Amino acid sequence: MPRKTFFQIKKVESVKNAQSIKNLISQGETELALRELQELTNTSPFQNDVALLSARFQKVQKNILLGTASEDSSKLEINQINLAILQLLDSLGSYQSEVNLSAGSGTKTLHKWIIWSVLLGVLLFFTVYLYKNNKGTSAQTYEFQYVQQGFPEQVLSKIDSLQKAGEMIRHIGLHPESQSWILLYGRNKFIHNGNLPRGLIKKLSEFKDVNDALLRGVYLGEGSNYLAWLDLNGYWYDFPENAPYQRALIDSLELYFHQNRKIRDISLSTDGSWVILWGQTGYTCHWESDSEFSLRLKDFTETRHVKVKQFFFSKDMDTEWIFLFDQNGFEAGVIDEKMRKTLIRLQMEKREILKLFMRGSTEWIILYK
Repeated sequence: MPRKTFFQIKKVESVKNAQSIKNLISQGETELALRELQELTNTSPFQNDVALLSARFQKVQKNILLGTASEDSSKLEINQINLAILQLLDSLGSYQSEVNLSAGSGTKTLHKWIIWSVLLGVLLFFTVYLYKNNKGTSAQTYEFQYVQQGFPEQVLSKIDSLQKAGEMIRHIGLHPESQSWILLYGRNKFIHNGNLPRGLIKKLSEFKDVNDALLRGVYLGEGSNYLAWLDLNGYWYDFPENAPYQRALIDSLELYFHQNRKIRDISLSTDGSWVILWGQTGYTCHWESDSEFSLRLKDFTETRHVKVKQFFFSKDMDTEWIFLFDQNGFEAGVIDEKMRKTLIRLQMEKREILKLFMRGSTEWIILYK
């Protein structure tokens, strides 16, 4: 059996990596595809092209978080980035084939690289042109509707005002037992009813655009307990030393901060139970004993590898819980009948559920468009 040369081995590995990148794109994982492409091109003339695509993708993500770009323009931009990735893979394949055939064919390879670079430049130009024109004609407001049951009137009044102003609602934090609440909207803006811990208010008031960080959520616990988290895995908290969830929860957050894992959602209960969702299907949790909620969560993430979009649970984790998935799929325990019918209707009408917030099974709101 003939021995494989270095170039032949490298070419086989490159083909496998290229197929992996194409698979990631077909699964909608543009960010992971760009990371693999960066590794694949780190010794080729295409490094700068990949860096530009990565910067464009990060800008799209930032605009989505800020709510400054429409859904259509964001999808268009991501589709164009995916197309550019596929074009780069073809260019890389041609480049490596030329290198493997002969070291003396450098002129031919250079010509092909120049042609592909020109074509890619034209593609990038028209992509930016279409994106800017689309963005310029799109309204810089965020439209949504909602259905609710039993939600505090004071919070609903603020939601109505933000709805008219076209603001994006990012999070609604309700104290589990009192009337305290906080509403996050827009770019690190917030409204509350004045009953929040002083330490939390001070932190929120001082918080600005630190490293482009975005405030994602706030948990209000017993007394003056709270936990606030950012999209870049930063966090603030104030828990008593004897809090049942304090050590393990904060240790997990600190670990993910250093590992740069993307935290998608956090939920806590006053009995010390908590869940952190990270990555696509990763999760970390703590509770005293298994329940219907915990068994379902384990099944979705570990067995079926289903991405949980959002979830809620109460102290009674055997009955009061709900999971939301993409395409408006859901599974729930005991929830309000109006809420169940609303979720089914939105699913049939193919509406997009933006956010769901609830406190027990009798107080809930669904934001959709």
